Amino acid sequence: MRNDGTYLAQLLQEQQRPHPMHMRQQYHFMGGPGWINDPNGLVWYKDAYHFFYQYNPFGLTWGEPCWGHAVSRDLLHWTQLPPALVPSEPYDMYEQGGCFSGSALVVGQRLYLLYTGVCEKDGHCVQAQCLAWSDDGVTFQKYENNPVVCAPVGVDPANFRDPKLWREADGIFYFVCGASLEGEGAALLFSSQDLFQWQYQGVLARSEGRFGTMWECPDLIPLGRKHMLCVSPMHCPAYRNVCLVGTFSREEGKLLNVEPVCPDAGPDYYAAQSFVDDRGQCVQVAWANGWDWMPQFRRWGVAEQGFWRGWFTLPRCDRGRGQTAAVPAASAIGNAAQKGNSVGPEGTDRTMDAAGCGRDGVGDSA
Repeated sequence: MRNDGTYLAQLLQEQQRPHPMHMRQQYHFMGGPGWINDPNGLVWYKDAYHFFYQYNPFGLTWGEPCWGHAVSRDLLHWTQLPPALVPSEPYDMYEQGGCFSGSALVVGQRLYLLYTGVCEKDGHCVQAQCLAWSDDGVTFQKYENNPVVCAPVGVDPANFRDPKLWREADGIFYFVCGASLEGEGAALLFSSQDLFQWQYQGVLARSEGRFGTMWECPDLIPLGRKHMLCVSPMHCPAYRNVCLVGTFSREEGKLLNVEPVCPDAGPDYYAAQSFVDDRGQCVQVAWANGWDWMPQFRRWGVAEQGFWRGWFTLPRCDRGRGQTAAVPAASAIGNAAQKGNSVGPEGTDRTMDAAGCGRDGVGDSA
């Protein structure tokens, strides 16, 4: 187990190593050297897009993640920043845990992050929801009284993760969190007046025997009079992602009259997260891969030789009922790709040398 200082020192040492660039993606978002998976805390803040992501900078497989961080003005040109969150506290420092997935919300001039801290207690994995914030979008402070929410009675504390945070028009904060209830995937709903004191509202929706044993990365998206709950079900071979369209009852804490839809039939669309961009569009981005218990899981071939593993799908707008369309920035990337043109030096990470970057080779539906 690393303390905060040791983690950051090892991270700096790893990032100073030379890494071949020729297998980096040109068109899809990638993190720094190492492994990335879920997009986290996607948000427009202080005139820039912020992408946070699950990040293991020390290897090419999943392990004790921190939150990687990159910013962009146009979803094309990215600047990598220091990690926003690293395992540093008793509630998020564990070799089989760390700073798991979560989300971001701007309140006034402050950027809040709500994430799952994972630790070990009495030989068991414990997951709880934790809060951090920043006033500049670069340096983040963890709340001294974390965690702010622990697993409710009857919920397995080893399967209680990935909070998606939002605020309603009346000022009340909510988050939906993934869980496993009696061997079925479920999404749990919580509410707060101030982000620090939370009340459990109940089970927003559950698998009902159809969509896996655990729901990861839930996201409740408003669609006029309806809402769409997007989840990534575990151990559900038929689906990598599922959206449930229904009526959100805040009074009952439930999604009613649910109709399932599939937003992406391909094998490479997991842990999708939405955010509202500077144009007011609801934009969704996902991890372009899956886990090793999924039938389509694959190794990454020569990309691993450059110490790069993982990228995101192109951003797309949610149109409702599982229908999506490319956002303008993604359309520009697609046009360049069809013409056989490189996005060029400004189309790759600004912290990276663009010379010799390989062509895009993602096997998903973008």
